[in-house]
Amino acid sequence: MSGYSINKIKKNRFQSGLTLPELMITLTVMAILVSLSAPSVRSLISDRQVASVARVLHTSLMMARSEAVKRSATVSLCKSDNGSSCDDDLADWSKGWLIFADENANGEFDSADDKMIRVYAEQDELDQLDWNKGDNLSFDSRGRLNVINGTFSVCKNLATEFEQRDVVLIGSGRARILEVTGDGQCS
Repeated sequence: MSGYSINKIKKNRFQSGLTLPELMITLTVMAILVSLSAPSVRSLISDRQVASVARVLHTSLMMARSEAVKRSATVSLCKSDNGSSCDDDLADWSKGWLIFADENANGEFDSADDKMIRVYAEQDELDQLDWNKGDNLSFDSRGRLNVINGTFSVCKNLATEFEQRDVVLIGSGRARILEVTGDGQCS
């Protein structure tokens, strides 16, 4: 029996582990590394949010164009915060937008005449979602845009810079997404 207790004592003497000072130094180094990487993680998250909204917008524009050709009719988009009517008083499109078959081609959703195709909800992670050609846009029965060219700017401000994607539309109705980089704030 006495040999058993001596072996047990020897095993305990050689067990590995961390002392309190070693643990504190490790935690301090980890805290420094995490604090250095936090700004880049925030920037990455913002970049992905902006890219995601730009893809949603691009997809909705291409769907509206496709619907216009399929229906052989005008399909319009307008900004909306309630999901049931257009609101020209909204500052930008980040509160949401509507896609609808626009029977009278006036760019406004008239519930008696027009048919709702899709409602897009608020994009609350943004600082800006602007269309530089007014409060609405339309595609005709051939998929062409009702204006020559236009750009949606999807933007989010960070501490010293901004993340921005532009969805650029040309008169033929085609759209593409461009990444915009720079310092400062959303314009």
